Amino acid sequence: MLKVGRADYLAFIKDPRSLKAGERLGVTLKTCLTRPLLSIDGYLYLHEKHKDLIPEFEAVLSTLIAESS
Repeated sequence: MLKVGRADYLAFIKDPRSLKAGERLGVTLKTCLTRPLLSIDGYLYLHEKHKDLIPEFEAVLSTLIAESS
């Protein structure tokens, strides 16, 4: 919809990657709200057979959280 110029608004995560996506589509995205419209807590559930991956997941998620702050 953005690419063909038919979108009046778009809800997305305020993140530099989102702005880059707009640039790739040739549109300038403008932030209209000064605070989040909605905030949702998310949880990752991992099957017990993958418990050995927990430290790796924690490291990656910690990095993502730090980068978004």
